[in-house]
Amino acid sequence: MKRQIGGFLIVVGLMVTTLLTTGETKADKHDKDGQPKQVLSITTGKNPEAVLFDKERNQFFVSLLNFKVKTGGGSIAILDEKGGIKDLNWVGGLNQPKGMVISGNKLYVADLTEFVEIDIPSAKVTNKYSSKEAIFLNDPALGPDGSVYVTDSLTD
Repeated sequence: MKRQIGGFLIVVGLMVTTLLTTGETKADKHDKDGQPKQVLSITTGKNPEAVLFDKERNQFFVSLLNFKVKTGGGSIAILDEKGGIKDLNWVGGLNQPKGMVISGNKLYVADLTEFVEIDIPSAKVTNKYSSKEAIFLNDPALGPDGSVYVTDSLTD
């Protein structure tokens, strides 16, 4: 069931991102009953969790939880603008990566109890921010001044 949900979330995320970035109308991406048309589907076996479109590089980042390996089995994949896999393990060694946000040339990833900063051009982890209170970091966002924020679903 978890695998199906992850796949569903990535498909919905890609559909929404495609709609927002292509300039197509709702009618272009919906069937006659008003339901979103499936744009693409990806099967990785690594439990996709979140998808983020990078306008500057015209690609998608996808966080892969990989429930089979609790510590260090997660990764970030890169897909091209049409959803084709460019690199299934662009950055590996993460724990359970979830939400992501881009600020400049940095990709910030909520990775269970750490907030990971990745330099996009070099594909290197440049910093890990941690907190003793962190339990389940989930969804980052950019503030109007460029500050990066992240939620923790289990600590309020």
